[in-house]
Amino acid sequence: MSSDDKVLFIVFGPQGSGKSTQGQRLAQRLNLPYFESGAILRAQASTDPSLNDNVTRGILVTDEQMQSIVERFLAQHPNKRGFVFDGFPRTLSQVTILDQMAAKYGWRVIGIYLKISDETVRQRLATRYQLINGKQARRADDTPEIISKRLATYHQRTRPILDNLKKRHVVIEIDGEQPIDIVTDEIWQAVGPR
Repeated sequence: MSSDDKVLFIVFGPQGSGKSTQGQRLAQRLNLPYFESGAILRAQASTDPSLNDNVTRGILVTDEQMQSIVERFLAQHPNKRGFVFDGFPRTLSQVTILDQMAAKYGWRVIGIYLKISDETVRQRLATRYQLINGKQARRADDTPEIISKRLATYHQRTRPILDNLKKRHVVIEIDGEQPIDIVTDEIWQAVGPR
């Protein structure tokens, strides 16, 4: 990647694969805005009971809702030289939306796929906590039942994106089972400035 490139990085993989950690690190290192759909949806769900119900049950929002969320985020960042996206696209139809945006803004799309097993997903999410009012608490969508449902949705609707993206864009596969810092280093070696 050169400094003149306009690049949209998409970090994807199953829940618990380290998308947020790696996406934030990449965005910070490249000084790019970071879009995390999960965090945005959870924030909106705190004031929207029907959205909260979907989020806590592991149900994906509609493509139209997601497009609206992404467009609002882009509107907040007038310099469209590049972004790091985590959690979009999540369906094949959202890839079409992504491609339209990439054409509109002149982005080159680079996918970063963090590959981990379902067993590792379950192990990681069983021990994942967040801080709420200074105390550790499990996320509402990290119960064994919801994890299984989210994994099934991932394999059915999101995993097929990988093959679709490979047909038109660069996709880098990284072993997400490795220690966090090694994953970060491998991503940087693959996409860092040349």
